[in-house]
Amino acid sequence: MTVRQILKKWLEENGYDGLYSDECTCTNDDLISCELSFFDDCKPGYKIADGHGLHIGDL
Repeated sequence: MTVRQILKKWLEENGYDGLYSDECTCTNDDLISCELSFFDDCKPGYKIADGHGLHIGDL
């Protein structure tokens, strides 16, 4: 099992839809698609409608 698979499993088991930071967002199906240099700033988040489509963030 890879670290990405472990992280995806943990996020799903805890009800999260993906990760987000000030730099980017990613869903559980496309985890850590950005540069890994941003990974330390990522937080678990939920898909929310904001009037401009869905994004990942705090509820």
